[in-house]
Amino acid sequence: EVGTVPREDMEAHRKKCPLEMIQCEYHNVGCKVRMARKDKSSHDEEMIKHHLSLTRKDAIQTKEQLQSAISTISKLEGQLNLSQCGITTANAQSIGSITEAPKVPVILKVTNVMLLRNVKQSWVSPIFLDEQMRKLCLHVNVADYEARENPYLSVCLCEANDSDVAGKTTFEIKLLNQVANEDHCKRNDVCLNSSIFLFVGNHQYLKDDCLYFVVSHAPQIK
Repeated sequence: EVGTVPREDMEAHRKKCPLEMIQCEYHNVGCKVRMARKDKSSHDEEMIKHHLSLTRKDAIQTKEQLQSAISTISKLEGQLNLSQCGITTANAQSIGSITEAPKVPVILKVTNVMLLRNVKQSWVSPIFLDEQMRKLCLHVNVADYEARENPYLSVCLCEANDSDVAGKTTFEIKLLNQVANEDHCKRNDVCLNSSIFLFVGNHQYLKDDCLYFVVSHAPQIK
């Protein structure tokens, strides 16, 4: 029954008036239906499967957004930790140390190995020179170090600038065993700008969260 409502009671009346047009309570998950308040119960009953489907879809999207947010936060935390350790993309050239002259053979120290592995960031050495005065640097990807049954390191010896030096030069890359002066992991067929894998097995190459590499020219075969 429709009647008149005093102006001062209008606001309270609208909150319970059966003819007041309202939106579905599932509007936030996608139901766009508007109805008179008196029709709400029948709408909810008729659309229950649709409402459940909308709710499920919204839950999946929310979960994906949450996982994306967690991933972003983890990356930002990792970058913050790297920054606190002095490891950033901008200053990657300054990480590590060359304990001999900056010309091969050189010894390179990789620090904060587990942190680099956890945030999936590669390590880049300072610049050093070969005998032909080419500028080189070593890229080390530690993402799979101690992370699988047969752990390995992905290593690339890169030329830092274009060179007109002719001829193919091969290098030896050696990962030092820090427990015993033996069982070093090495490859003596390394070419510039080509990635290689060093399978580390169970030998003690990592110590105090550091790895040591020696880069030199490959022995000449006579």
